[in-house]
Amino acid sequence: MLEEKKIKNNQLAFALSLFNGVLERINEIDALIEPHLKDWDFKRLGSMEKAILRLGAYEIGFTPTQNPIIINECIELGKLYAEPNTPKFLNAILDSLSKKLTQKPLN
Repeated sequence: MLEEKKIKNNQLAFALSLFNGVLERINEIDALIEPHLKDWDFKRLGSMEKAILRLGAYEIGFTPTQNPIIINECIELGKLYAEPNTPKFLNAILDSLSKKLTQKPLN
């Protein structure tokens, strides 16, 4: 898939670092997300919503990228790949998470 999109080398390296980071810390990331899911069960979220939340939570917690940029990118992913109400949901969860995590990165 990455080759199909003709991602440049530096973009590919960044995308793979995010992918691997999420995989390495998936349980920790899920634990960061769950308290912010007011009235939602994490297990019942769609696969795309989980993937975007995990990516956003990883970036918020473990990268130096500014939180507003991360949240905006996740909202855009939600607009492209998820249900119509998903961007608002992602914004609420990731904004709440970013306010909770005041120190970056958490490594």
